[in-house]
Amino acid sequence: MKLLIRVFVLWGLLTFYLEASEFPDDVFLFLPFLKNFESPPPCPENEMYRHCLTNCSTCEERGHCVIQSCSEGGCDCIPRYFRLTPGGPCEPVSLCPKPECGENEVFRECGPLCETCSTYRCRVIQCDHKCYCKQGYLRDKDGKCVPEEDCPKS
Repeated sequence: MKLLIRVFVLWGLLTFYLEASEFPDDVFLFLPFLKNFESPPPCPENEMYRHCLTNCSTCEERGHCVIQSCSEGGCDCIPRYFRLTPGGPCEPVSLCPKPECGENEVFRECGPLCETCSTYRCRVIQCDHKCYCKQGYLRDKDGKCVPEEDCPKS
């Protein structure tokens, strides 16, 4: 998004400048800005260029995203698409195999973003096609789903 904004701003400045004077001698003042501008490389189908890559592009890793690298960037799956195998093409999340859920968990397409004992008051829903705690259960500090009444009182 920032890249797109930069393009529009630079294009607007250049257009305004060229309209203000027919053939300006100093039009090359803009070249340093344009020289530093590089469009991202093209990405395969169902992928987009990201400046910061995550470690959650495969079906197995979905829902456990951590930013892995902001130094180089690269192509990554678009939202709700994952790789069935590492390095494979990005496919719709509906093609991912359902994971085996742990005790007191159930597989759902959507569920609460905040399902831990310390964050359960948050009412945001996410759709990650993953295992969520069963109704009446929350994740403890170890990530296990426990009855709400077993959560520490704050």
